[in-house]
Amino acid sequence: MSIDSLKAVHAAQIRALKERFKTRLDTIQVYRTDQQDQEIDTPALLLEMELGNEGDDLADERDALHCSFTAHCLLSTQTPDVEIEVRDFALQVFRFVKENRWGLEGSIDDPVSLSMGPGQFKPGAHGYESWYVNWEQTIYLGDSPWDTEGIVPATVMLGIAPDNGIENKDKYFQIEPPV
Repeated sequence: MSIDSLKAVHAAQIRALKERFKTRLDTIQVYRTDQQDQEIDTPALLLEMELGNEGDDLADERDALHCSFTAHCLLSTQTPDVEIEVRDFALQVFRFVKENRWGLEGSIDDPVSLSMGPGQFKPGAHGYESWYVNWEQTIYLGDSPWDTEGIVPATVMLGIAPDNGIENKDKYFQIEPPV
């Protein structure tokens, strides 16, 4: 599957998070910077992309973008045992994010550098307790010229010029994988 925008990545992440947590959360959406001052229906999960840097080039004509994502896990301060419940909520999200490619296999790497901790939504006017789950993931934008269909070679043969080509196939030798 090829992707051409961050919009597609966010949509896939939100779709997967809703599928996993829909029966337990009132709000699952992309984080907006103005939400610090607004009331949010809890329990809530807000997804944020904090940073994007150039990723490692796979030499396949796609653009690699190494992204840092954060899921903000919010509970009302009225939740019984909120201090423990919000940590458990973050742990459930952490476990779901780990190794999740959001249905975009081939266009996104496994998450790395996962962490969780106390969040930026503090008890205040709206009474939230929060923890965050942070991870990094590299996404690959655009189409790869490589055909992913068909037969994958099991044996690789090497010929040395000028003795290469079909007429010199008996001069080729098999490349052995490293042990």
